[in-house]
Amino acid sequence: MPQLSSAEIDGLMRTFICYVQFPKDEWPKIRQAESDTEEGNRILDEYQQKYRLRFFQGMQETRMDDWDDPSEYVAPPQEDEAKSKEAWAYNCCVEQREYVVPPRQTAG
Repeated sequence: MPQLSSAEIDGLMRTFICYVQFPKDEWPKIRQAESDTEEGNRILDEYQQKYRLRFFQGMQETRMDDWDDPSEYVAPPQEDEAKSKEAWAYNCCVEQREYVVPPRQTAG
């Protein structure tokens, strides 16, 4: 059974997001970025810059072109006042003080 060496695994970890986010026709060049060499690091830096420009520009509020309409899956508040005084989680950067769908009770 063929196995990957630790260097190959390290290379895949370095470039995994590139394989996921960039088109398949760029994979041969991304493969070069897997190696921890001067050339591999240069190519990886190039893809990191492309990734930042593509995915880290603006805020979610200003870049809605690639987001679904949140009204499809966000439940509006049912009451004016929250049942809990302390926020226990955050849902889309909003303090969440109660469940939208209550958790199931487990027998125990």
